[in-house]
Amino acid sequence: VLSGLGRLKEALADLDTAVSTDPAGAGAHYERGQLLIDRRQRLEMAEADFTKAIKAKYRVAESHYYRGTVREELGNAKQAIKDYEAALRLARGGWASAVSARLDRLRGRYSPGRDAGIFYPQASSNRRYVD
Repeated sequence: VLSGLGRLKEALADLDTAVSTDPAGAGAHYERGQLLIDRRQRLEMAEADFTKAIKAKYRVAESHYYRGTVREELGNAKQAIKDYEAALRLARGGWASAVSARLDRLRGRYSPGRDAGIFYPQASSNRRYVD
């Protein structure tokens, strides 16, 4: 409610309290993760929040998608692709097309190299990037 009113700082403080009060509360982790993504803050914490939501089987498709978004933002394309693939397997209805588009875009930016964990940008012939 607070985030909808533009009171993001208060909303984040409330979610921090909810998570510390009930560390197993998957809903609070999920909501805090979303707020952190929106604010582009504490992305490592957002990644951990979505991981906890996934382990608790809370909104699993969405949690994989948002964790993939965080991992992509943090530069971990290989793990982001795995999360988007999981989200796509679990997604229902029109939401699946949004996941598919994100996955296609990320795959288009990277081509798997012959060595595990190494990606070659399609636009470059010899430069290698380690994930």
